[in-house]
Amino acid sequence: MNYKTNDSINVLFASDDNFAPYLGVAIYSFLKNNHQDFRKINIHILAKRISKENKTILEEIASPFGENNLIFIEDEGISKILGKKIQANRALSSFSRLFAASFLDETIEKVLYLDADSLILGSFKELWETNIENYYVAGVLDVGPDYVKTAVGLSKDVNYINAGVLLINLKKWRNEDVESKFIDFLEKNNMQVYNNDQGIINATLNDSILIVDSKFNLMSPFLEKDYDDVIKWNGLKNYYDKETIENAIKNPVFLHFVHFINGRPWFKDTKHPCKDLYLKYASETQYKNDVVVEDYRGLKYKLFFSLTNFLPYKLVCLIYRPYRDFFIKYF
Repeated sequence: MNYKTNDSINVLFASDDNFAPYLGVAIYSFLKNNHQDFRKINIHILAKRISKENKTILEEIASPFGENNLIFIEDEGISKILGKKIQANRALSSFSRLFAASFLDETIEKVLYLDADSLILGSFKELWETNIENYYVAGVLDVGPDYVKTAVGLSKDVNYINAGVLLINLKKWRNEDVESKFIDFLEKNNMQVYNNDQGIINATLNDSILIVDSKFNLMSPFLEKDYDDVIKWNGLKNYYDKETIENAIKNPVFLHFVHFINGRPWFKDTKHPCKDLYLKYASETQYKNDVVVEDYRGLKYKLFFSLTNFLPYKLVCLIYRPYRDFFIKYF
């Protein structure tokens, strides 16, 4: 096989046993659309009590795609590392990705973190080869309103990235002891930080984050509504222009299924525009009969978004905007 690059890539996912089917679809879609671009793909998985059966299935999903490794980082090992650093009463999964520099081998100088609530439809070669020597991390601007920034002490005018896709400069994190900054921020906030690791990364590293093309983390709002409506919905300022988002929709690398009007594409009765595409990818894996579930969102969440079924969307936006911070904070 003639590879487009001789480089290997290190990828990081996180999942528990319940989310293993969706992790499986994400891994399959990543390998299907990236295996010819890299000599070797090392997939590291922060495994929170993933069963032996699911580990075997995940390995079977990866096996047809050549020289790749699935490396499971066990929950017990994560707990041991974090236990020395922080005393948290909440789930370790809320913070564990912050300490990737500690539980990944020191020879790994950068890693591509990907959320598992996703489909990967294109190559990450361009992003992987992006020079981030002078940056802590590279990512895509989030679609959240101003509250996500002010909740962690940031100005409304600064950039704020979504943590669903992160190209992390592990070398810089280690050399500059970034983990200590994370710990200090956690302790000052009594272990309660809005958006967990996403909020911490933005609050502590904001002066050295590289913003990359939205195609590397195209989020559900832009898949469900047009550009102008999404901008109005969340009051986005200094965001990608319409042409950039439209190009990302035409040529996405990473589809990120954050909750929006239609929830996840694997919900049983969802009208999510990517439902058929997601189920097609799932049907090519061993989890084809395990991904479809009932909509598990809370009642108030579903009731609010049901307004879009019988009211004009622009009217719902008008109703929502004055209470935007409340909904973001409590939903």
